[in-house]
Amino acid sequence: MIIGDQQSVLCALLVEPWNWEQVPLKKVKEEQQSIVKVTFLTTKDELLGPIVKYINTESEEIVGYNTRH
Repeated sequence: MIIGDQQSVLCALLVEPWNWEQVPLKKVKEEQQSIVKVTFLTTKDELLGPIVKYINTESEEIVGYNTRH
C-alpha cells in the first residue's frame, strides 16, 4: 500500500508484511512473529536510499531498520 503521491508530496509511505530473518539491523534479539516493513519514500532516495523501519504489529514498536547509503 502506498500512501501519498510522490509527484505532489515530499514523502510517501509503503507498508508490507515482512519476515524477521530478512531484517538487516535488528533492534531486539528475540524473534518477532508479526512485523511489517515500512518504507518512507523521500526526495533524497536517489542520493541516500529510502528510510526503512520494521515494526511489530502487535506492540507497534520499531524492532529493526535499514541504513541509508
